[in-house]
Amino acid sequence: LDGKVMSLDVEVSKEHNPRQADRCDRVEITLRSRGPVIRAEACAADPYAALDLAVAKLAARMRKEHDKRRTRRGSERLTAAEVAERVPGTAGLNED
Repeated sequence: LDGKVMSLDVEVSKEHNPRQADRCDRVEITLRSRGPVIRAEACAADPYAALDLAVAKLAARMRKEHDKRRTRRGSERLTAAEVAERVPGTAGLNED
């Protein structure tokens, strides 16, 4: 995170739904940073289990955002001839 996080909000609530009696504790985590706002939520029977699930989801989403930013940086378009030059064994494919 390296100091990029501006705020982290954690909200714990109880769901009163008799059809989902085994999933009654909900945890919502919102992370605001210099980049995008990342949000994760999870439900479980135990608030600590719900927190663990939400943290795992948040970590996966943070990793996804980091990878997105990493792959787009420094990307350049290549022509078909440049691609053929870089791939071994395709040197004579573009010639007629």
